[in-house]
Amino acid sequence: MNRKGSQNFQVETCIPWQESPSQQIDLGFNIFFLVYFFIRFIAASDKVWFLLELYSFIDYCTIPPSFVAIYLQRNWLGFRFLRALRLMTVPDILQYLNILKTSSSIRLTQLVTIFVSVCLTGAGGVHLFENSGDFFKGFINPHRITYADCVYFLLVTMSTVGYGDIYCTTLCGRIFMVFFILGGLAMFASYVPEIADLIGNRQKYGGEYKGEHGKKHIVVCGHITYDSVSHFLQDFLHEDRDDVDVEVVFLHRLAHFYTANNLGLELEPLRD
Repeated sequence: MNRKGSQNFQVETCIPWQESPSQQIDLGFNIFFLVYFFIRFIAASDKVWFLLELYSFIDYCTIPPSFVAIYLQRNWLGFRFLRALRLMTVPDILQYLNILKTSSSIRLTQLVTIFVSVCLTGAGGVHLFENSGDFFKGFINPHRITYADCVYFLLVTMSTVGYGDIYCTTLCGRIFMVFFILGGLAMFASYVPEIADLIGNRQKYGGEYKGEHGKKHIVVCGHITYDSVSHFLQDFLHEDRDDVDVEVVFLHRLAHFYTANNLGLELEPLRD
């Protein structure tokens, strides 16, 4: 493919990476994600499970093409649109930075990022399959469509409006849309009402997380009897334990709670 033509439609170009700012930016991001991948791999307790998780597969599909493109002097869009799924980690980052403090804001951010990332990823799939054409026909029937039109097409389709002004013409694109709609419609029907509910300030997920500082404590619940508590304390307060300077709270089935200062008649002998 030559250098001419609209970059919005092309899924493969022969522009050297030294002359393509977009490839240089993409290479920089992929170097960062490659280093991040190895850091996560070293820190993972279960290496096999780490290699099989979602974000690892995203790295497999997005990082190698950047380096192969440099070697071949030929850039293929490929499955790099899967990188949009990384947006689902934004709530965790914002929560770690203490920007999101309330449970409602955390839940709202999770819903919005999942919805946006799935839409962007689906649009990338439509853009790839439509602009590439059907492989069994030798890629001779591409449907020229921009990525922005793909996003618009998916939103209209998932909202069940379906204007019909944009549609898939390749068989691969249609098959992709069949599977995407099965999950996309369910997501749209469940996430959008919940997002609207949270924006409407309904306290479905009300409350705020606060870091409380004070004495350590342990809450014990279940079948609270003299024998069970006695055995627990004998083991918990064993002389081999280094740190036992904690407050032990027992939750009783009758909605009472017992502490060292309030043991109740049944547990009063334990004070000795």
